Amino acid sequence: MALENGDRQQDDPAPNQVGLTPEQQLAALEVAVYGMAIFNDDGCIIYANPACANLWQYDNREDLIGQSWQRLYAPEEQQRFEREILPQCLQAGSWTGEAIAQRQDGTTYPQALALSQMTDGSMVYIAQDITERQLAEDSLRRSEADKQAILQAIPDLLMHFRGDGTHLDIANSDGYSVLELDKLVQGNASVYDLMPYELAKQRMHYIQRALQTGQIQFYEQDIEVNGQIQSEEVRLVATGPDEVLVIIRNITERKRSESALRQSEAKNRALIEAIPDLLIRMRGDGTHLELANGDRYPVLNKDKMVPGKSTVYELMPPDLAEMRMRYIRQALQTGKYQFYEQQIEINGQLELEEVRVVVTGPDEVLLIIRNITERKRQEEALRIAEENYRSIFENALEGIFQSTPEGRLITINPAMARIYGYDSPADMIASITDIGEQMYVEPSLRLQVKAVLATQGFLKGFEFRSYCKDGSIIWTAMDARAVCDSGGTLLYYEGIVQDVTERKRKEEDLKRQLEQLEIQIDQSRRAQEVAEIVQTDYFQKILEEAESLRYLDD
Repeated sequence: MALENGDRQQDDPAPNQVGLTPEQQLAALEVAVYGMAIFNDDGCIIYANPACANLWQYDNREDLIGQSWQRLYAPEEQQRFEREILPQCLQAGSWTGEAIAQRQDGTTYPQALALSQMTDGSMVYIAQDITERQLAEDSLRRSEADKQAILQAIPDLLMHFRGDGTHLDIANSDGYSVLELDKLVQGNASVYDLMPYELAKQRMHYIQRALQTGQIQFYEQDIEVNGQIQSEEVRLVATGPDEVLVIIRNITERKRSESALRQSEAKNRALIEAIPDLLIRMRGDGTHLELANGDRYPVLNKDKMVPGKSTVYELMPPDLAEMRMRYIRQALQTGKYQFYEQQIEINGQLELEEVRVVVTGPDEVLLIIRNITERKRQEEALRIAEENYRSIFENALEGIFQSTPEGRLITINPAMARIYGYDSPADMIASITDIGEQMYVEPSLRLQVKAVLATQGFLKGFEFRSYCKDGSIIWTAMDARAVCDSGGTLLYYEGIVQDVTERKRKEEDLKRQLEQLEIQIDQSRRAQEVAEIVQTDYFQKILEEAESLRYLDD
């Protein structure tokens, strides 16, 4: 990196802030998950740890020794180093940020990078592949921003112990909640002095295992610090024959997130199980990823559905597959949920389905499929029933009506309008604002009708005189009932009205004819009775006596 000793003031080397021996520091470098290297003042690598070799896909880190830093970056990034990064590092003594590195095979990857210039002109280089960095990104950025050397670049709490549990040193305790921090006396305090007995016993177990096996040990613990339960992830690395480096990471938030995620997944699973619909998760190219509720929903070619492999074109007829893909593409393009219906034959039966397409990711959708075969049958039956009712309503000879308790018409059929002489149902509905006053010749009868309906709920064959539009009077016969909601509250009246004027006229004519016939019958009966009296002997005797008297008078 072409660094000259004269570019920086020759300060005394910084004291070892963590108190680690060179061997301990080297051990930490060797097991570090970050790529670490040292470049001399000519920009060539003089040291690289295993992680550094892995970053550039070298099988042997020795192959990196002597390589120029420029071999690690593409020409464009080399120019950026020369133009920006190196000048800033020379001026400030260190630099942290991100860069695009180039592996041995020519592929590139983003890396987090920290550079620190040493007093002898060499450069400490720390790199990490951040392609899949997620939750650790913030802590890594904080550590890079610290512009510290190797161990301080690690965001975790670092503690060094001897095999007997004696605490040796601590690093990165600033900003980290440490139990009994004030009791940490280098070389004197034991793990049993710093932690509850059971946790101390657990730590000693893993310290001894790390020393016995030489392998990294890992465990998690919950510890109360400052009155708060803190979840920690603990890694132990043997750094010497009788020394262990303990790397502690606070994972409280991660545990909370995992717990929240588990609860969310449990709720989602319960919701999915409660939903009767078929759920299919798919990629934008039509590949099936997951199927839910397929055990209780008829699925076409279910046995051929292979998550991650089978596509919609393999499982559905071409026209239906293309229609589904059209809606999937439309959902991904617009970000809005799509809806359509389809007919599909499954197990020899024609099924009607309602399909909703919801975007769940950049290239993923969730299909919610509901079998609506029975609902469609019911809707068709309802449509036919409604058409039949409408036909009866429109074509009936009787007047059909619905009216409010207050005395207004809600709806009537054409026959009702004709009976009362109106041009149309709309004309009659608009004209009648008070049924009792405008239609009943005797308005009090309207009150009687309401009273009967209130007590009995229905009325049959009620006859009354009504006014027509032109003021003429007709006789009508009405059947009616009160319509109430589920709570018994009156909603409206409905009923049938017939014009019985002609029947009433005929009844009056018949009545008159009967009366006349009765008079004629009485007259005939009296004449007959007189004739019978005249023919009797008694009447004849009286008649003879009357005749004899008349002769005497003469």
